[in-house]
Amino acid sequence: SKSGKGQVIYQSTCEKSKVLLGAIARSHRLLSEENGAPLLLHACMQIECPDALLYLVLEEYKHQISNRDQQGRFPLHIAADVGIPSQRKLHRCVIETVIASYPEAARIEDPITGRLALHSMTSNPAYSWNEMQVVFQAHPQAMATRDPVTGLLPFQLASSIETRFCLLTAQPDVLLCCSHLVSCEKEEKAISKCVATPHSVVVVLLSMAIGGCFVVAATTGR
Repeated sequence: SKSGKGQVIYQSTCEKSKVLLGAIARSHRLLSEENGAPLLLHACMQIECPDALLYLVLEEYKHQISNRDQQGRFPLHIAADVGIPSQRKLHRCVIETVIASYPEAARIEDPITGRLALHSMTSNPAYSWNEMQVVFQAHPQAMATRDPVTGLLPFQLASSIETRFCLLTAQPDVLLCCSHLVSCEKEEKAISKCVATPHSVVVVLLSMAIGGCFVVAATTGR
């Protein structure tokens, strides 16, 4: 029957795809640190993989989410950092699956770059707050952790004003980690009051790079 033939073709395509992913894994050293086996999920994160194949591998090799490759990286590290920034990103549902299965990965530094996943994602213009939010919720402390590559905080790394706004409104007290963000004691007290007041809502939190320093404007209201 046509349906039976289609199923055979589908299975054959899947098997060929897995062989190809295995070759990619070997060429990029995406091999298990335990037994040297190719990590197909890591390979999917490494390349611009078709969604259908990615979801297939994610379902069949879900156990690899918590596996390190021989360079010590988890799939989340690769997903956050890899590829052409303007073209490569994973859908939120994929990141949610990865985080739900192994949230610890968001708290572990990439052994190659020293970065947390949130650092890599905020540095990658392909990612928006929609995808970053899942990683942030798994490890909120990352917001106050400086990027080892640039020395900046995640909200400072974000290239989009909208993303900076979302990051700052998610955790506005991160501003207090940056004494250089305020130019005078009066502004510092204003920001402290904004953070300390339980009923305050941050309406605007914008940061702009001006001559190497940051100027912050904050407005509160009920």
